[in-house]
Amino acid sequence: MGLTEGSRVERLPWFNQSFSNVEEWFDTETGKFFMKTICEYDFPRGSFVEIGSWQGRSSCFIATALKYCKQYEKLHCIDTFNGTTNEQVHRDIFKAHGDDPDWLFRTFQNNLKSYELETQVIIHRLPSTEAVKTWNSPIGFIYIDGDHEYEAILQDFESCQILVRGALLAFDDVPS
Repeated sequence: MGLTEGSRVERLPWFNQSFSNVEEWFDTETGKFFMKTICEYDFPRGSFVEIGSWQGRSSCFIATALKYCKQYEKLHCIDTFNGTTNEQVHRDIFKAHGDDPDWLFRTFQNNLKSYELETQVIIHRLPSTEAVKTWNSPIGFIYIDGDHEYEAILQDFESCQILVRGALLAFDDVPS
């Protein structure tokens, strides 16, 4: 099934969520696109995976769509919740939080809980390179937004060997 303008999904009350209280760089327009796609695309059977979750704004959009449109599916969030140490902005943010190694993870969990999405998400708190070593289920949707270095993105992409035919793959912050 293809995506259509003015679909029934856009008229549903939960579609108007913006998750604006969740601090993140992920924008509402992209979130709505993800929600609409998840609800209207005829996905092959497979897991929904996000690599890189930060405080969970993108996770909230995806998990909400799964909750209302694909009730049998959970979102697998893969993240160390340590930020990307080679990005100054991440180091600055952690410093502003007293270099507490767990503040980001707690914030992520609290954000999911505030939208009653904690049961829609399975958290894998480890590097994506480690998570894929033990991953054994096919993937129907993957959103890669972890480490923003070219080599790390390429490694995440190359590790997606278990995408099922017809799966969707989305990237963010890919350097040229």
